[in-house]
Amino acid sequence: MKVSVPYGGRRIEFDIPKKNLLTVASPKLRRTRNDLQTIWKAIANPIGSKKLSELARPKSKVAIAITDSTRPVPNHRILPLVVEELEKSGVKDEDITVIIATGMHRQNTKEEIEDNLGEKIAKRLKVINHNPDDKANMRDFGKTQLGTEVLVNKTFGDADLKIATGTIMPCMLSGWCGSGKTVMPGVSSRKSIEQNHALFVKTLENLDRGAMGGIVENNFVRKDIDDFATAAKLDFAVNVSLNERKGVMCAFAGHPLDVHRQGVAFGKKVMKTTVPERADIVIAGPGFVAHEVSLYQSSSRTFANIENVIKERGTIILVSSCHRGLYEGIGKEVEFYRDWLIRLPKPKEILEMTVRNEVPSFESCILYQFSWMKQRFSIKALTKGMSESELEEIGMGYVSSPEEAIKESLRTHGESAKIAVVPYASITYVSPIPPAAVASSP
Repeated sequence: MKVSVPYGGRRIEFDIPKKNLLTVASPKLRRTRNDLQTIWKAIANPIGSKKLSELARPKSKVAIAITDSTRPVPNHRILPLVVEELEKSGVKDEDITVIIATGMHRQNTKEEIEDNLGEKIAKRLKVINHNPDDKANMRDFGKTQLGTEVLVNKTFGDADLKIATGTIMPCMLSGWCGSGKTVMPGVSSRKSIEQNHALFVKTLENLDRGAMGGIVENNFVRKDIDDFATAAKLDFAVNVSLNERKGVMCAFAGHPLDVHRQGVAFGKKVMKTTVPERADIVIAGPGFVAHEVSLYQSSSRTFANIENVIKERGTIILVSSCHRGLYEGIGKEVEFYRDWLIRLPKPKEILEMTVRNEVPSFESCILYQFSWMKQRFSIKALTKGMSESELEEIGMGYVSSPEEAIKESLRTHGESAKIAVVPYASITYVSPIPPAAVASSP
């Protein structure tokens, strides 16, 4: 049986013996619509909110927080429509600032900004990168119900009208991306991000899970994000749901909470797929080249959405170009992450260290997931972005081709082992299945 998985902006094809192929767990996503028409219809008919042209006033200071280059959001299509709507109420270009919601990611380059916004809008409007460490450039909006200090980018905080873009897809920490997540962590202070992300301990400490992919209920991180964005007075959100070709399946605009809830309901419906049973071997990748930027990004997005697909002690084969290597950060950030992965503590120890502030929570949540997964599964990577020695150093295996990976895994799990393929893990929502035999085939 011939199957294929996205890799580095192209697809790699390989064969799996018919007797071994359990399923290709890929949702039957809608075909691409007219992206502009779909987005415009949402903006023109907002959910739970007045239109942007009614919210804005002449000389209103407008801040638009947009996702950075690590996210596949079509900001180059969204922004012209948002600006067009603002113009109806007399808002001028000089009164609009676009903020690249980097969160804890690095600053985006001029080329990345032009690619993200579109060259015309990038040159037309004022664009700034958010800096979570610029304490003097933060505005204080008090605290969330769970105690997170609401410290946000001052340009965003001081604006008369605050808008955010985003995409609705499963997320390892917040359950589902979108809406207020562009504010927290997108335009928040490091201190606030650490406080919010530390809530993963409260969320996961009593659950036998490595992450919260696709789960909003009883997710304290997501609740805090919503409270944070509300406290920071986010007025309007424009979110999209994307298919595997990055085409806009549906768009949602209006009140941030309403946008997110309707977006998640849509996502659970169209991104949902089921597997007949847990597989011994799972071949999976994030699906979008933007999410393949590093092992850090691609593994967190992929692992979060395959927990319900694989048997305990099974083998995961991560397919990702990891074109920036281990981590997309620079300098000490890369070494910090590598050092922790080399001496990776057990999951429970990571939770305890997070509570004691011995490791930043925005890093420990990923470390916890990685530790939890490594404790239960054998993990290998098909990548050109990291060498065999680099992967071995952090306790992962290396495979040079899908055929090699399949052959090795069948030797481990037996010739009758079942293989599941998850080509687009970033946009795949696998609902829990009854815990049948969870041990891998001998």
